[in-house]
Amino acid sequence: MTICDTNIWYDLDTKENSYKDLTLTPLSIKEIANSPNLVNRIETIKNAVDNIFDSGNEVIVETPLEYLLSIDNQKFDGKQPQKNLEDEFELLCKLKDGITFPEDQIEPLKKHIDGVRSSIAESTANLQAMLIEVRKNIKDNKK
Repeated sequence: MTICDTNIWYDLDTKENSYKDLTLTPLSIKEIANSPNLVNRIETIKNAVDNIFDSGNEVIVETPLEYLLSIDNQKFDGKQPQKNLEDEFELLCKLKDGITFPEDQIEPLKKHIDGVRSSIAESTANLQAMLIEVRKNIKDNKK
């Protein structure tokens, strides 16, 4: 099993074994379903979605942390319903089936994408700030 960056789904070649062991994650689903490319380069998104569905490989529905905890502790129950993820995956399915966005839905779609991406950027900044503080508190036992 190989957990790959979202950009890999855009760039896959359809050559034999190019999909070997690639695993889809919630982050890739979220990034593709909320990409500005939905508005600007729909064919790029459709290609990525085709690559995902054509791979026929495993999908991890938990976040990476939940997945690792579930491997480490069989009693860990991290499988909580994720309505947003379900909606985003449903969008990928519709894209696979050839959905197009009517002109009157483009601006609301852009606003939605901008809002999601802004929220992700804010969360990332908060996590990075927290990481700096955590690193300050790590003791170097080699000294």
